Amino acid sequence: MEQTSYAKIISMLLTPVFIAQTLVGFLPASVMMCVDAPLLARLAYPFFHTGIVHALLNAWCFLSIAFILPTSLWKLAAAYIIAISVPDLCLPASPVVGLSGFCYALLGLFTCEVRSKWLWAGQIWFSILLGIILPNVAVGVHAYCFAAGTLLSALNHPFIKVK
Repeated sequence: MEQTSYAKIISMLLTPVFIAQTLVGFLPASVMMCVDAPLLARLAYPFFHTGIVHALLNAWCFLSIAFILPTSLWKLAAAYIIAISVPDLCLPASPVVGLSGFCYALLGLFTCEVRSKWLWAGQIWFSILLGIILPNVAVGVHAYCFAAGTLLSALNHPFIKVK
């Protein structure tokens, strides 16, 4: 089986888990990401959501990326590592949960692989900046994750190819 098939299987298995967790209403304070968060909170916060709309939007984004773009296991792992390594400087004052940082990191990992790189990045940065006017959106986390994913993408797929 190809890595992209494994990535699709993993995304299909993970999505019902965090949607079910949200439906049950299980959101312990120990998994919320905040400044000086313990390791458990950093590892777990992407899988918890504050409500069903939050969970469904993140699930839709995650599944769209996994099934439309050639997502591999290493990209899923890299996006997870980027999402859990958010520096305290990028965290808002209130605790954070959700898969959106992971999704932005995954989108960043594709920046140098798409044909219209500047259009792609511009649209994603616009969606990140749109979060400034929406309440309870972790703009710093989204910006960090997309920028880190884009940097990793540039390291793996340079913009200028030497012949």
